[in-house]
Amino acid sequence: MTKKKKDPLKIIGMAIIVISAIILFSAFPLIQQTVFNFGPLKTDISPISATRLTIGIVGIFMGLVVYFGKEGLKIFMKK
Repeated sequence: MTKKKKDPLKIIGMAIIVISAIILFSAFPLIQQTVFNFGPLKTDISPISATRLTIGIVGIFMGLVVYFGKEGLKIFMKK
């Protein structure tokens, strides 16, 4: 029986995807927050949450590129 050697790019890509997903999900509040404001509704996103969302999305994209290796960019570019 021979063990199939794992591709290091797949391991690194999966690690990047998992870490990015954790960062992405940490951008959303885990406890329900209520605000008693009778003025106009505001839908502001805090700068920290916006940064986490951006880092999470970009990280997942880069993780997929690393995971698929040489063909990773070709999959996303499709020209």
